[in-house]
Amino acid sequence: LSVAGNFKREEMLELLNHYFGRWQAKAPYAPLETKASYHQSWIQKKKDVEQLHTCIAFEGLEREHPLKYAMAILFQKIREEQGLTYSIYSYTTAFADTGLFSIYASMNPSQAEAVYKGIAAEIAAVRKEGISEKILNVTKEQMISNFIIGSESTLNRMTAAGSAMLLRGKVQEMEEVIEK
Repeated sequence: LSVAGNFKREEMLELLNHYFGRWQAKAPYAPLETKASYHQSWIQKKKDVEQLHTCIAFEGLEREHPLKYAMAILFQKIREEQGLTYSIYSYTTAFADTGLFSIYASMNPSQAEAVYKGIAAEIAAVRKEGISEKILNVTKEQMISNFIIGSESTLNRMTAAGSAMLLRGKVQEMEEVIEK
């Protein structure tokens, strides 16, 4: 259970214990020891829509990896400079022992080849040259701003705290997340 907002701790605990205090675990929680196996695949669904949506995924980093925040790379050049997509962004999905790094793009179907070439070129450039200090700093500031704005929502705070306790056994302080 996770609670956030304007409440008195003792009153909330009393209320929660009244309604949920008799629940007993049937067995102790034991995480599954698994390791993902990655393989190439291609899935295509045809729909009667005007846009083409694509998602490209790569092996990523696990939830506690120290470089997980560094995986946020922006593909603004493809959208803003070349005007090839309606939307394009990258994101990470992290699990206890594995993760994904994904790139999503939506475009006019006639632009697909140019978009895929652009994505491949951006990945090659990052692998060869790294990320410029300027782009890195802008991206960090955007991530920090989004994190701070997101934490202003009571619902987001409650969900994040509940997830953190479930997955890590502790809630990270805002400053600790920003530092990472």
